[in-house]
Amino acid sequence: MDVKTEPSAKECVSHSAGILSRLGDLKCNGAFCDVTILTDDATLGAHKVVLVAASHYFEAMFRHNLTEKESGIIKFPETRSDIVKLCIEFIYSGKVEISNENVQDLMDAAEMMQLPELSHLCVEFLAENVTLETCARLITLSYLFEKKDLDLPLKNFLFEHFDEFMQTKDFMELGVEPVAYCLKLLQGGGRDFEQQKWNVILSWVRHDPNIRGEKFGKLFEILDLSLLPNRFLKEVILKEPLVQKSASCLLPIAKFYANDDIDSSPPAKQPRKMSHIVVCKKESQIIVKYDLAIREWSSLARFPGELQNQAEILSHNDRLYVGTGYKLYEYANNVWKSGCPGRVLKLSKSCRGVCVCNSSCPCHTGLYCFNRCIAVGDSVFMLTKASVHELNIVTSKLTCHSVGVDLGDDFFVTASDEKIYAFGGVETEHKAIEIDVITKFRSRLCNMQYPKNTGHAFWFEGKAYTFGGQNYPAKVECYEPERDVWFTVRNFLVSHPPAKVYISTRLYLVGGTARIDNIASFSLQKLRRYVTEDDALSNTSFCCPGTS
Repeated sequence: MDVKTEPSAKECVSHSAGILSRLGDLKCNGAFCDVTILTDDATLGAHKVVLVAASHYFEAMFRHNLTEKESGIIKFPETRSDIVKLCIEFIYSGKVEISNENVQDLMDAAEMMQLPELSHLCVEFLAENVTLETCARLITLSYLFEKKDLDLPLKNFLFEHFDEFMQTKDFMELGVEPVAYCLKLLQGGGRDFEQQKWNVILSWVRHDPNIRGEKFGKLFEILDLSLLPNRFLKEVILKEPLVQKSASCLLPIAKFYANDDIDSSPPAKQPRKMSHIVVCKKESQIIVKYDLAIREWSSLARFPGELQNQAEILSHNDRLYVGTGYKLYEYANNVWKSGCPGRVLKLSKSCRGVCVCNSSCPCHTGLYCFNRCIAVGDSVFMLTKASVHELNIVTSKLTCHSVGVDLGDDFFVTASDEKIYAFGGVETEHKAIEIDVITKFRSRLCNMQYPKNTGHAFWFEGKAYTFGGQNYPAKVECYEPERDVWFTVRNFLVSHPPAKVYISTRLYLVGGTARIDNIASFSLQKLRRYVTEDDALSNTSFCCPGTS
């Protein structure tokens, strides 16, 4: 009796791979090749049927009456021979070696030859290698080839390294379309990121204002104005000359400008009047405070570490902060603490202090030490030439930002509610800069009139004031941000440069003589009168444009 069996489909898994491998061998040996590929310096053989099976580009070439069909010769004069060879090898083997050096040219060739699998491998390689050095190139490639697979890795990288990347030369040299694409990736970042995007747009346009000024409107359209505080729209955006010149920019913000009710930001904090002054007697390591109400000195605490010459002592929100070398100390509730980025400040029995930066920060090597500390809002900023470290007092988190003040040793600082101002320093005696406390973008200001280092500064009623300088120790200069000008407060001279400057109900100058606890004070009303008189006397004031 015959036994009937059901047919069974069988597959040899290695068959297709074997055929592909055999075809590759034939190509390498020049056997049965019916197509010649010419580059600028090489000749390659291939099989027409293999090229057609792998690519619609080659299929169209040989299906229609084109020169290549008749001659059997394909020319790639504008593509590097090594790139063409990689593409042909991929067609025969499905394998390719991708590197940072060849990925862009390889993707260009893959797109031209319509090899989607090769193009996808290039995208995978790029997504795994997003760095500050490659980010601008990836943005351009993603925009040109509409590679959506790159959107997420680029977006994640930009959110994490926003302030660093936006200040690179590569970003500043991008065209308007890649910049627009980059800003669109950052949608959904919230109010703070929207303000950062505004600063990025201004920086990019001002990098080449004659050419890029007309492209400002295209980038302005990307901003989500509903996320910006009404106060920011009125006091910052509407005062920008690029906006004032453009009707297309003014129209979309008119409804926000007219309606104060949309601003959901909290009311501006009133500045707290200082109740005491804090200094340290380095010989004894004793930190002392001067009570402004009762006008008496008292001991506060003994500093547990080693105070260097550049040590900065700061009292803020009932806490004491000491920056010395590249270490940070905090004193609160009679206990010293120390910490590092991303971690809560911890109790430290020995309290030797901890480097507040990570291994990638220049401070970690000891090349740069904290020159100045200053408090703005809920943060304490520690400033060096190469970086800015921010301690959030609420979360106790320390963060390192790659932007630094770019000033020489012995620079000095003050701050408004939104910006940190830094001045002078060794070999940068005339220089002045500002750093936005939100975006961490640094801008160059008009140069000071008199050279200054080892000086001091304070902020009063919208202006910055500077003391000090080796050649002009008693000169007081005033900087007006709205006009970007300096003028000398001629009638307001001090007998000696102070060691510390504080402002509360009066202006206090501390130290600067043999005794650190020597204090002189001045009436703020008198300061207002002198400033008004000297600003009028200076007429156009002193304005020396900063140079890089």
